[in-house]
Amino acid sequence: MYNIILTPVVKRYLKKIKEKTLLLKYKTIISKIQRQPYDGEIKAGYLSRIYCMAFRYSGAKYEVAYKIYEEDNPVVIILLANKRENFYEQLKRYL
Repeated sequence: MYNIILTPVVKRYLKKIKEKTLLLKYKTIISKIQRQPYDGEIKAGYLSRIYCMAFRYSGAKYEVAYKIYEEDNPVVIILLANKRENFYEQLKRYL
């Protein structure tokens, strides 16, 4: 099992979510990432070595982007979580 680190951007985003079921979906995805991080889709190009995992909620698509570090202490850093719309532009700006 990997340690999870949430970036400040992700912490603020999750704190703003008012719908409990959406927040539960995010927690479920983050838990899955913690157990099996390599199940996510690896990106290419300027997002190389970034993994993403997506889910649907109320007809909208949501995405979670993260990076895996395997050195001494295996850790996954959750970089960004948000709706799929403009997600990759936000991620590019964040990186």
